Amino acid sequence: MVDEGGITLVEVVPRHSRWSIVSIWALVPLWMGIVLYLIWHEVLPPYLDLGLDPARFAKVYGWLSLLYVLQALGLFVLLYRVVRTSGRVTLGKGRLDGDVNGTPFSRSLEDVKGIRASIGGRNLRLIFSDTKITLLGLWLPDDWKRGMTRWRSPDGSQRRLRRREHPLIASILRSRPDLRLRTYFPWWVVAVFVISAGEPVIHNAFLFYPQFRALSLIQKKTDAASNLVRLGRYSEACATYRSILPDARHYVYLAQDEAQVQLYCGDLKAAFAAAVGYESTPLWPAPLGLNILPRLRLEQSRFAEAERLLGGAWPGDYLKYLVFEKQGRHVEADAILAEDRRPSGRVGVFNRALLLRHQGRLRESAAEAELIWSSRKGCILTSPSLITMRIYPALLTGDSIKVQAALKEIEPAIRQWPGLRAEVLDFSKRETPEFYEAITRAAQ
Repeated sequence: MVDEGGITLVEVVPRHSRWSIVSIWALVPLWMGIVLYLIWHEVLPPYLDLGLDPARFAKVYGWLSLLYVLQALGLFVLLYRVVRTSGRVTLGKGRLDGDVNGTPFSRSLEDVKGIRASIGGRNLRLIFSDTKITLLGLWLPDDWKRGMTRWRSPDGSQRRLRRREHPLIASILRSRPDLRLRTYFPWWVVAVFVISAGEPVIHNAFLFYPQFRALSLIQKKTDAASNLVRLGRYSEACATYRSILPDARHYVYLAQDEAQVQLYCGDLKAAFAAAVGYESTPLWPAPLGLNILPRLRLEQSRFAEAERLLGGAWPGDYLKYLVFEKQGRHVEADAILAEDRRPSGRVGVFNRALLLRHQGRLRESAAEAELIWSSRKGCILTSPSLITMRIYPALLTGDSIKVQAALKEIEPAIRQWPGLRAEVLDFSKRETPEFYEAITRAAQ
């Protein structure tokens, strides 16, 4: 910026840092990768566990990912245009002269109809009656030096650029005080804002709201089925669970409950459909509970496959004990029970009661089983696991009064659920043969 005969001359050239542009080129793909990674690895799994349809999720977020990619490509193109911008603009003697990207121009300052600029004087746009001249990026005089966060002008002062303090804009406004400086929003800034603001609306309107409405209907059916179990209408509960079987393939918890209930209902095919239907769903994020598929294999007497599936089971897993016990490998079965070191908890106490009974310590076994019996007394029977844990401790106590009381509670269940009846009879025959005949009569 110089002064000739009282006339202020300003000459500006592109001063944007190419290294900063290159760094943005590197950061945009990194940002896109982080966003997509978070969507598919952090956002997706919890919602799929809750029953979100993976195909619908993939479709909606596929379109959103395409919008992100188009947004990034548009940003790349604009940054490339900024990097390739060249030229020189001179203000002096009431005229604007220069060239932008090889296109020369010479216009009177009186012809300027409007002036717009982005933050810090970037993307300066001069509006004439017949054309517009846009200086993409940041244009400053050659003698302005870049600091870490500020610019140092020739007079030695350091300043953070504001639009009205930009040397070219300030000179134009001094010569033409009638002009009003307006903010310039490039179309790509508006596009980025619209896409970013519209993304939650898109995935809420097309993904979450419809899916959660469907899940609420499924939950109503599940609650109705649980209520039927509580009321002792077990055959109707089987039919209700079977009606929601198609919805279980997207819902890990519902698939597990569905497989267990259908197994007790005696419908092994439906139990497999619930388990395999979920595991064959694309993008399923988490496996079913470790005891679902092994339990089904155990029902088919495919012990080797069940044992392989239970390889990573917790110490003292009852199903793993059952696999060895049904094969007659009693020593290994007791070793599984002995692995359970939990001093309390229903499962730990039950395993300890079984192990003590196998060791001939019947009084100690009955005392442990009494703890479970007392803790479950008065519990509302709304699931198969609650039903089995009502009769098993009673059998292990060896008290016929408790056995008769438990049988009175679960008698409708073992009559209407063939799978449950077979499991209870098998347990009694194996662990408490003295009560086998009583359970057989109750199940008839």
